[in-house]
Amino acid sequence: MRRLADEAVTLNVCLSSNLVHLYPDRSAHPFPALHAAGVPLTVNTDDPGYLGIDLTGEFEAVADLMRWGLDELAGVSHRAVDAAFCGDDQKTSLHRTIDHAPMSPSSERSAVGR
Repeated sequence: MRRLADEAVTLNVCLSSNLVHLYPDRSAHPFPALHAAGVPLTVNTDDPGYLGIDLTGEFEAVADLMRWGLDELAGVSHRAVDAAFCGDDQKTSLHRTIDHAPMSPSSERSAVGR
């Protein structure tokens, strides 16, 4: 974990898929430990048709696991943009979209993880 954190290797986590294929339940998932160690994490879906969960559901699951609110969820979304394979102009636009999304915290909040 230390190397992942030290080298800022972003892990794209599909919590529901991991629980089907790797871990018996949420309490066994390493997401909290990875986050505590400073590993950059994103929230993703993996085969939503098979798993019956969409990205909103994945965010809800992570929020429940981590006891996160909108600030932390916005932060993990910003980390996903930072790790995306797109140009700076597109990243700037995506960050702006997250900051102004309905139901997002006020623009006065600090950007978690950025």
